[in-house]
Amino acid sequence: MDILQNPFFILGATTRDNRQRIMVLAEEKSLLSDSRLITEARAILTNPRKRLSAEVGWLLGIGPRRVTTSIKSLQSEPVKVRDMVSIPPLARANLLASGLVRAVEQLNNEKVMDWIMELARVHEELDGESVATIINEERAIAEFPEVT
Repeated sequence: MDILQNPFFILGATTRDNRQRIMVLAEEKSLLSDSRLITEARAILTNPRKRLSAEVGWLLGIGPRRVTTSIKSLQSEPVKVRDMVSIPPLARANLLASGLVRAVEQLNNEKVMDWIMELARVHEELDGESVATIINEERAIAEFPEVT
């Protein structure tokens, strides 16, 4: 899932926001944005099963300020997201994938290959148990049921 199409981004929500906060954010956003898109994002984030795909496609394990700066970099200078190395593997993989989509036109074939190889290396670092632990820690704060 592209970070800039992720329901967390669409609503301006964090993984720690509970249902009530998500509803408030959705209501605020629906006044200024496509109400269908906002309604869909709200439905995904408030349904524990659907929420999982958004969580996995998000920037898990990094704080809100770092999320904001990472997204700004992704939007303005996508080539630079490859330089972000001190973040958890899942967040880095998501940034690399979203960044590559935006930067591919600026890169020669060799750079694209390097980028893909970096994404593959980060993918190999992923550990399902660690990802589940991060998701469940965030869900506990947001008062959503844990993933088993």
